[in-house]
Amino acid sequence: MWRTRNLTSLRAAAVLALAVGMAAAEPSPPSPPAAAAPPYLRRGDEVEARDRGYRERLERFFERFGASLERDAPDLFARLAEAPPRAVPYGYGILPRVVPDPPRPEQPARVISASFSWARVDGFIGRGLEKLDRLEGRLEASRRLPAAERRSEWERMVEEYRTLAANRKLIENNIQYNRLWQGEIARNRRAYDEYTAMHDAVLQRQAVVDVLEWGDRVLDPYLRAREEELADRIRRGLPAASPPDFLSVAHPDAHHWIVRVPMYTDIEDQTFLDGFSAAVQSAWRVRDGEDEFRAAVEIHHVPLSQLYPEGGQPAHGEHIDLWAHISRFPPGAAVLTTGANTTHVLTRAINVGPHDIAPNVLAHEFGHLLGFPDRYFRGYRDRGPDGFEVLEVVLDPDDIMSAPGAGRVHRAHFEELLDARQLRR
Repeated sequence: MWRTRNLTSLRAAAVLALAVGMAAAEPSPPSPPAAAAPPYLRRGDEVEARDRGYRERLERFFERFGASLERDAPDLFARLAEAPPRAVPYGYGILPRVVPDPPRPEQPARVISASFSWARVDGFIGRGLEKLDRLEGRLEASRRLPAAERRSEWERMVEEYRTLAANRKLIENNIQYNRLWQGEIARNRRAYDEYTAMHDAVLQRQAVVDVLEWGDRVLDPYLRAREEELADRIRRGLPAASPPDFLSVAHPDAHHWIVRVPMYTDIEDQTFLDGFSAAVQSAWRVRDGEDEFRAAVEIHHVPLSQLYPEGGQPAHGEHIDLWAHISRFPPGAAVLTTGANTTHVLTRAINVGPHDIAPNVLAHEFGHLLGFPDRYFRGYRDRGPDGFEVLEVVLDPDDIMSAPGAGRVHRAHFEELLDARQLRR
């Protein structure tokens, strides 16, 4: 009986897995009526407005709670003051804080799709508001407690408030992420339709692999053929590396290759520049037996006065036109600059945003300057009045261009570059 039920469920799962348009077949919502702004912008404005209200409430709570702590528990006030509810500004000259890489997972992760949307961000805000409601009620109630109990309650409240303040960074990061990529989807629907089809193919292949692990003599031959078909489609859907002309390769002896990358920057913070160089050169270095491959970054500073000889230099924190700003740098090199709302690569430039970033993610962005595309697929669903849901699926958790947070650089990356430039010997 168990075997019969199990085979029935497995075959049902296989049918789902083999559906060519498993996620893509989902019907699109009806087109909205004409409006002054498209849904992804209107919904984003609504979410940002709600987040501003949330931040203002956090600020008011911070002031009330802080006044009580400063008077009656100065040590707790110092702890609270470490997490003020400030917005994270972005603009020209604002640099991110480079934070340590997270631990790498011990086992490769199963392929899953990550989702980003205005509805998801709105949910973060809603949950934060609920917790803030409770904190506000507890603050009023705590004033009626005996001193010892009040002290213990305030200690708990300080930690809960710090968690809310930290989560606001996640909310703001998600807002800027959605602003960037939903806008890109709106501008390039045809390309993102293709990426979505590849995203769905990766999930379909994973579903087939999951069913194959159970084993079924009847379905296995068909499933294996389907898995090979999907795997081939995914491989063909991955664009090859296309190294830019400004890269050069030194081959000092039979076992050493050095990929030289000239870069211009208008960033004056030498500590950040040194950290950037260390992050990318450490990640993009591979030893394999006697062979060694590495990238060498050569950073050249360009004064702002040289970029804007006619005047009109951007002020610190000013929102700038990144395309126009990048075009001011001399040709023949990559660019490292500021002014983005979230760190990303645009044309030949890494544009850094204000949010904390890990060295491995910087190395991933540097990989784009070498000519590597993302080795994950970013697709979408049109959610009508909620804008777009952005979807990302990682193909290989050990590949830096597939998994920015935990992936690594491999010999194959360098060989692909050298082959593209017809330099491998």
